[in-house]
Amino acid sequence: MIALRTIPLSSRPGKIKESITGFLTIKHLFEGLQNVLKILPLSPSSLKYYAIWVQKAKMTQLVKITNPYKRYLYLIAFIAHQYYCRQDLLADTLLQSVQSALNTIDKKQHEEYQNTKKEKDHATKVLSSSYRDKADLLTKIQTVINTKNLSAKEKVEQIKKLINKEGGVNPIVAACIEKLDQQITNALNDADFYNVLEKQSIPLQNRLSSIVKYLEFNVLKSKLSLLDAITYFKNSEGLIGNKPPCDFLDAQSRKHLFDDKGKLRISLYKALLFVKTAAAIKSGEMNLTYSYRYLSIDEYLINKDVWKLDRNNYLVRSNLTNYNSVKKTMSFLKKELDVQYQKVNENIINGSNQYITFNKAGEVIVDTPKVEKIETLRIAELIKQKNYISILDVLGNIDQITNFSECLQHYSVVQKIKRPANVLFYAGL
Repeated sequence: MIALRTIPLSSRPGKIKESITGFLTIKHLFEGLQNVLKILPLSPSSLKYYAIWVQKAKMTQLVKITNPYKRYLYLIAFIAHQYYCRQDLLADTLLQSVQSALNTIDKKQHEEYQNTKKEKDHATKVLSSSYRDKADLLTKIQTVINTKNLSAKEKVEQIKKLINKEGGVNPIVAACIEKLDQQITNALNDADFYNVLEKQSIPLQNRLSSIVKYLEFNVLKSKLSLLDAITYFKNSEGLIGNKPPCDFLDAQSRKHLFDDKGKLRISLYKALLFVKTAAAIKSGEMNLTYSYRYLSIDEYLINKDVWKLDRNNYLVRSNLTNYNSVKKTMSFLKKELDVQYQKVNENIINGSNQYITFNKAGEVIVDTPKVEKIETLRIAELIKQKNYISILDVLGNIDQITNFSECLQHYSVVQKIKRPANVLFYAGL
């Protein structure tokens, strides 16, 4: 258990492997406690409280807890807390590794652009010169055609001479055209991005294959198309074949998935899976089942069933009983807003609103009034002038009424630690 207290924080493949080894140990213990955790009404803050005590305590302190149920409670909370933290860490590592790869791709694309810039500029110059030559040739041909004292046969002969003098297709110009065409096509299709991403795939696979395998996504709160691809990746152990799920990809990405022979670019597929998974976690489209920081937003709110049963109590405790009816509240706010809009518009029309003017185009210009600054060197004087009450005074008064500081106990269950002054608790808060 001592070894499991510390979680390796690194995106290097070796450290990730070490972290996965510890995670699997915790996963095995956590799965054995699933039924117990469903019965125990432990909130995330409760889990953290008991688990952090275990992390700070010595083994002798755990052994000396005489009540076995209390000891088991601490250990169960520690295992659950570790599992949640390690799931969060796996997600963190995924996000960091993908972002690092994208930064590398951006850097390589910039370097490639700088390396080919001279070549592109040279090709552009050659084409520009060729265009001017052809334009001059056309001008000369036009002059011959418009010459009245020449017969049709003489005009044809002179035009032939001009064309022969200019020569046929210049191979240098043809090569430049082909090169620029290829570069333009790649730029329009983002081909360079996908090519560089494919080269970054192996480093990403070394870091993220096991992470994606062990992240537990919430089936009910995650994007199904991406979840299907991740599940397929897990079940196939990375051997994805030639027809993996592709619905999570946009049309542009799918277009680059196959080479000229119609064969799947497997490395590119895996890299895209990692990139899209990271993006979906950041946007909230993919959410974890066991986590502190990557849950669905609904799970951070009051449970819907609990809210329905105890709604009035929550409103009373929050001093929001006046807003019990959404319909009445919205109606009241709409009326208030309408009155305020009417007042503001009337003041603008009659010129009494000195903060709004209009320019020649009829656009509104808002002049925000300046805030008067109070010149003082001492914070106490500033607080006094603004009629502020010190937060220490507020906490002290609350403590006198509720005696909340008595609930703050030291982690130690064996050693008798001298209790500090209450003002230190206030400072910590």
